[in-house]
Amino acid sequence: MMKLFIFISVIILTGCHSPNKKNSGSYDLSKISKEVAEVDTLSEIYLPNPTFDFGKIQRGAKVKHVFYIKNTSKVPLMIYDAATSCGCTVASIPKKPILFNQTDSVTAVFTSGETGMQNKVINLTTNTSNSPQLLTLIGNVVK
Repeated sequence: MMKLFIFISVIILTGCHSPNKKNSGSYDLSKISKEVAEVDTLSEIYLPNPTFDFGKIQRGAKVKHVFYIKNTSKVPLMIYDAATSCGCTVASIPKKPILFNQTDSVTAVFTSGETGMQNKVINLTTNTSNSPQLLTLIGNVVK
């Protein structure tokens, strides 16, 4: 009887597990684990300009900027997610892997709300050894 109870408990506990990370790209994150990845399975990323200064803008204005990303390794570069530091910033990532020596982009849109100096960060989760990669939007919002 005790063995049956333990067996049912294990089934229930394993069935209750559900990942809470939303996959914003088209990749199956469950098949990739950085902890077990070998060095030759990681990609390399080149961000020529990871910071964009939008200067001075009026409160309520939107700023759109395209960050270019290049894959400098033979392993396809995958961008799994782009988490932003606040709801005022939205980022769009490539839906397909970036192949060797190819360039793609991440588009960021910042909607200004509060006045003053702004520093908004986009954390790119990638298949690189130094993930996450950071993209930054800075500037001054005035009335």
